[in-house]
Amino acid sequence: APMWLKKELDSVLAIQGEMEALDQAIGNLRAQLTKADAPKNSFKLLSSLQQMQEEFKDRGEALYSLLNVHDSFPQLASIDLKLVCILLAARDLKINI
Repeated sequence: APMWLKKELDSVLAIQGEMEALDQAIGNLRAQLTKADAPKNSFKLLSSLQQMQEEFKDRGEALYSLLNVHDSFPQLASIDLKLVCILLAARDLKINI
């Protein structure tokens, strides 16, 4: 795989990691607000945060689709991003041997 593709995939993976951390943080916040019997306004703000998170996820997916990995490697269309990175790295290793 081209070097630019590897760098872009690494960036997308980093964003995906940040999204997973954000998912966990929002879940923890919801649990804490529920335990603390927080005011209803807190849950409205949390809902707004979750909407922003969904937009963030959509943008991350859009970034990945802009890489056109599936155009270059159509057989990878249904495979998880992390596995795609591993497969591309293995392909490069095989080519270099």
